[in-house]
Amino acid sequence: MYRFFFLAISSLFLFSNSSKGQERGNGCRISNTVFTQYLGLGTPYVGQPEQSYYASNGRQLELNNNNSARYICGAINDYPQGSYYDSSIPPYGATVIIPMQHELVSESSVACVISLQVNGSIVNAGGRVVTYELSPPSTCSNASRNDAPLDEYFPFLALIFGGVGFSKTRKKRQHQDFISL
Repeated sequence: MYRFFFLAISSLFLFSNSSKGQERGNGCRISNTVFTQYLGLGTPYVGQPEQSYYASNGRQLELNNNNSARYICGAINDYPQGSYYDSSIPPYGATVIIPMQHELVSESSVACVISLQVNGSIVNAGGRVVTYELSPPSTCSNASRNDAPLDEYFPFLALIFGGVGFSKTRKKRQHQDFISL
């Protein structure tokens, strides 16, 4: 019984923080768009080596090189640190620092194509396979906060209630064993 209890509690601790990570994946970059839905390997042209196919109708992420001077939520942000002057900051305006972002982890020399299906008609060719890592939505300035303090303490609450329940059932069994004598 104690082994099951230990397994349940350790699993709870192991998976309780899994949603706080970043989204990491691969895609096919063509210009400033990254196509993320992988279809498989195929031969787009006769006599050419196999290339990765990505769906033209799948998820697409914009590549933000900071032409907008801000972080764009849901895009792959990749730019050095910068700054701009904002005259609306009281009393006389101020310089706003834009921290660097490098969510485009790597860009390989592996070619890829965009299509509706593997070995289907090519929508766009000449792309490169990239690896990206999006920051969690909490880094977005316009993301609504979701403060639920019980969520943070759930593993501890489960441990406390599990321990109380375990001790109650153990005492109940000991009491039943005593009565049966």
